[in-house]
Amino acid sequence: MSGALDTLQPFQALSAWAPSGDYVLTGADIADYVGNLTTYGQADVQKIFRRTIFHVDNANADHAFPEVISGVITTPTISLSSERPVFQANLTVLDEISGIGEALVTLQSANGRFTGFGEGLATTPVKGKPVTLSIGAGFFNQSYLTPGSWSTTELIVFNNAGTKLDITDAGKLASIFGTTTFQLTK
Repeated sequence: MSGALDTLQPFQALSAWAPSGDYVLTGADIADYVGNLTTYGQADVQKIFRRTIFHVDNANADHAFPEVISGVITTPTISLSSERPVFQANLTVLDEISGIGEALVTLQSANGRFTGFGEGLATTPVKGKPVTLSIGAGFFNQSYLTPGSWSTTELIVFNNAGTKLDITDAGKLASIFGTTTFQLTK
């Protein structure tokens, strides 16, 4: 066979939007209804299965990256002493084929010593229409953090097919959110 083989990560399954192509089976987990699990590694799989390379044809494959339409940081200042110290951002995104799955944002302190993460999940798989995700990251019980300017340093958006759009360029992040910074106060 020619061409590259796609490799699924452990515990990943082929979805309805999986790209067409050749795949290789490198391991298998088999479980029964009561939770007994047997794991087979690559050497075991090669003994059990006659063929470990298989081909998928899929007319519904979703190779396209999700599209970011707009965003806004809705909490320009977060007080660690408040009852609810939460970073909040809204992000409007679109995926034509499989729909939006989730968005993740990485937050970093000015000195780079502390990093936080926020997540926004799509509640229903909306395809072909913009969906607004609410991304949140809690700063609960973190009084040790130094007040100051924090930044969004990465935005990752996944569609339901697992295609990932990863943005780390500060200029692009600023054009999406209007700014990349927010203030953390005591």
